[in-house]
Amino acid sequence: MENYSNIAAVVLAAGKGTRMHSENKNKVTHYLNDQPLILRIVKMFENLYLGSIIVVVGYARDSVITSLQGTQVIFADQEQQLGTGHATQLGFEKVSKGISDVIVIYGDDASMYPLTLLKEFINQHHKEKNVLTLVSFLVENPKGLGRILRKKNKIIGVVEEKNATEEQKKIKEINSGLYIFNKQFLQKYLPVIQVNSVSQEYYLTDLIEIAFKSNFKVGILRAGKLPWFGINTFADLEMAQKVYNQK
Repeated sequence: MENYSNIAAVVLAAGKGTRMHSENKNKVTHYLNDQPLILRIVKMFENLYLGSIIVVVGYARDSVITSLQGTQVIFADQEQQLGTGHATQLGFEKVSKGISDVIVIYGDDASMYPLTLLKEFINQHHKEKNVLTLVSFLVENPKGLGRILRKKNKIIGVVEEKNATEEQKKIKEINSGLYIFNKQFLQKYLPVIQVNSVSQEYYLTDLIEIAFKSNFKVGILRAGKLPWFGINTFADLEMAQKVYNQK
């Protein structure tokens, strides 16, 4: 049995999720089958016996905390939603000294991942000795999603939809929002992220470009066309439920 006790997970669950129009309820607390989305993700990590699981809360924080009653998660507060880089920084501050690597994941997007994918992802990161590794998927309609940028087949960055050129918007390989970082790299370079001029947020994905330009090893697990859902609307949630039922 693999030992992942030196790995921490930071789950980002502070965003408002405006397209769900949920008053006083964070979108990660909506149910997929019989469990809140956020609880499914936490239980997935519990099954890996990670060293610690940190959940970053913000909008409707009490709904998230209530959904995770009975778990051993650590909560970090993001009072101002200033982007994924900022949220990760707040979660990272709760990571203990004995940790060597940190998984970062979105609280609504990982409910369909099989445990085998997570293990393959972690093991590839360690085998390749990367400072960061991420997972990508191929989708027919990438609208609204971060596109993987490559140069000579090496990943050089991720561009968000609102920052993408028309040519980049044609890319169908998308960023899943599942990362694992070397802890020392994260500690040094998280504070280096600059606020994005378009969104006025701090993008965690900027670390990919930073790592590439600094000649660090960046890895990517290309997970093909596995069912992947960024659950941003009730239509997304209904589709995820259909796929779950088929499984």
